[in-house]
Amino acid sequence: MRNIVRKIGKYFAALVCSSILLSGCEKMGLAGPPITLIFRQGVLSKYVAQVSNLSTKEGIEFYLYVANGESSARSGNMVVPANSTKEIGALEVAWSFEVGDKGFVRSVKHTQKLFFEITGDGQYKTWFGFNDIPERDVAADLLARKEADRRAKLNAAANQNANYGRELFAALATADQERARAGLSSVWPRGAQGGLKERARDAALNLKEKVVAKIKKDGESDDGAKEIADVKFGNSTDYFNRLLDLPRKGTDSWSPSIALSSGAVVIAIAATQEQDAIRPENNRWSVLADADDELSDCIPVLVSANFPCEKLRSAWDGTECSDEVVQLHPSGDLCADAFVVVYRNGGVKTIFAAQATLNNIYSGPFNTCTNGYNRPLRYLTPNGIKNAIDVQR
Repeated sequence: MRNIVRKIGKYFAALVCSSILLSGCEKMGLAGPPITLIFRQGVLSKYVAQVSNLSTKEGIEFYLYVANGESSARSGNMVVPANSTKEIGALEVAWSFEVGDKGFVRSVKHTQKLFFEITGDGQYKTWFGFNDIPERDVAADLLARKEADRRAKLNAAANQNANYGRELFAALATADQERARAGLSSVWPRGAQGGLKERARDAALNLKEKVVAKIKKDGESDDGAKEIADVKFGNSTDYFNRLLDLPRKGTDSWSPSIALSSGAVVIAIAATQEQDAIRPENNRWSVLADADDELSDCIPVLVSANFPCEKLRSAWDGTECSDEVVQLHPSGDLCADAFVVVYRNGGVKTIFAAQATLNNIYSGPFNTCTNGYNRPLRYLTPNGIKNAIDVQR
């Protein structure tokens, strides 16, 4: 009899201890949180998550983490009141759920997580566990998204600059064709301090100017009276302002030498119809001076202002310094990530900073530089003149 009582006593003691332990387990959080998770089809997102708190006593604060393959991860802390349901993704566009999403819901009071995976159209599964899905670094993922956004903006800006270069070249070529039919010289700029050929031409023009000066009215601007082909420029900013005749825009005497369908923004960054002045800090382009019919098709005639034109060459044999990366320099609002080259034959190439080599500039579909050019090249930059490297052929 005593043995029976002793056994019964041990049984009840064990039962009480078990109850205490289970109660302790619940408090320690070894059990899963009292929540359920289902997905329904949404409007703003393909799926909406419904997290329900089964507890009738207190709300539950939880952490939600979602990832989809190599795409961006999302995470955040939320609260579900007692005996209620919270919908995620119904109005919060950032919490759009789709097929392939994997993640978990973790309560701050429980160690086990409620995992989920959306496996197919209308199909998903949930389960409780401890650490089945490795949580990605959300901060690193945010940096990756920012870098992706930066690259997208860079590509868009580079493509836009290429389109502007194409439009500017076409406008110059069209103006030259019309002027040739009228017996006028090219609108491509002349640079100050030219070679023998240019100095001989300057001497003849100076004589002509002296004769013209005798019959000019007092106070008339010399540059305003000169034909653009007769003006020598010391930088591309002055050239483009004269090309578009911006100082006289809005007056009866306004007479631009070219027509740009997109307006001055083709040349001046952020230019508008009301504010279209071209200044060194917003000038997009350096331009080849003193171009003529002897120029090879692969010679750059327009180059983004952030490229150092003194690194260019009058000829190219594809060997010397071919793979040396040329350092780009920010110019005004132009960054140092990419630049655009427009060639004598109208070809346009966008080159990113890591590929800024002479081999990339002079090779490819525009490369016909086997004979080079018979004299040094000079480029008008937004702030002055830069001489390309003279390569004797």
